Amino acid sequence: MSKVAFRIFAAMVGLAWLAAPAVAERDDCPETQMLHLSGCVDLDTVMAADLQLSGAWIGAMRPGEQATSAHLTILNRGETSDRLLGATSPAAGRIELKGDGPLDGGVAIEPGDRLDLRPGGLHLMLTVVDGRLIAGNEVEVTLDFEKAGNVVIPFAVREPPFSAAAGH
Repeated sequence: MSKVAFRIFAAMVGLAWLAAPAVAERDDCPETQMLHLSGCVDLDTVMAADLQLSGAWIGAMRPGEQATSAHLTILNRGETSDRLLGATSPAAGRIELKGDGPLDGGVAIEPGDRLDLRPGGLHLMLTVVDGRLIAGNEVEVTLDFEKAGNVVIPFAVREPPFSAAAGH
């Protein structure tokens, strides 16, 4: 290879290296995160196809309560929409997706959108609960998505940020 050809090759490699996107390395993520193909994600994150699911928790139940709610965040990192259709769990006889009322057709998650299932908003309602859900335990819930399919995710049982007497 001539000196001119080598210099052109070296310049092209150098420019390609400068133009390449930065890729996170394991040490670039904070202690509360891990490295995934999509970048740094929270340790409690579950990836299912293009969906990133994180922050899953269920409200602890007090004596006499018949139902509780489950919450999480779903981020669609893909280029096509998906739909959360419903959920099941061995801990509950029934789980409904609820907003101001039941959402029988599920809820769409468009590309780039974030769906927050949270207290006072859209959430999963667990009824016919098998035993009391006590803070500190963990419950497996299977989320059913139109495209990502069935995704089993652990939900931490914790005290809700408000009391049951304050309303649901």
